[in-house]
Amino acid sequence: MQPLDQILLILDIDETLLYAADRPLERKPDCRIGPYAVYLRPFLTDFLNQVSQHYRIAVWSSSSPDYVESVVNSIFPKWIIPEFIWSRERCITRFDPEWHEQYYIKDLKKVRRQGYNLERVLIVDDTPQKS
Repeated sequence: MQPLDQILLILDIDETLLYAADRPLERKPDCRIGPYAVYLRPFLTDFLNQVSQHYRIAVWSSSSPDYVESVVNSIFPKWIIPEFIWSRERCITRFDPEWHEQYYIKDLKKVRRQGYNLERVLIVDDTPQKS
């Protein structure tokens, strides 16, 4: 059991913990999730083991719920149980007028509403626009 005053580390999935592609790269994927060839970041398991000893871990991705759940079940060691696993259903949709497309924002107010102190939260995401 981790102390409640530990920092909550929220991790994104795609382009942060792993790379997933419709078509495999020139090397064998680490695993397949749905139609995607998945390549884990080097030393990902070591990283997860280390940070889980010092932080409370959560996952928040702008991907679909089924994909997020499959990824977490595939890449997280069984002894690391995230505080929460959120998908795009917990994101806010915005429209980018320049690119004419929707994008998702991870509104940290939703984390605060769950009782977490935002002064004790770190979020790691490959897209600064999302948080």
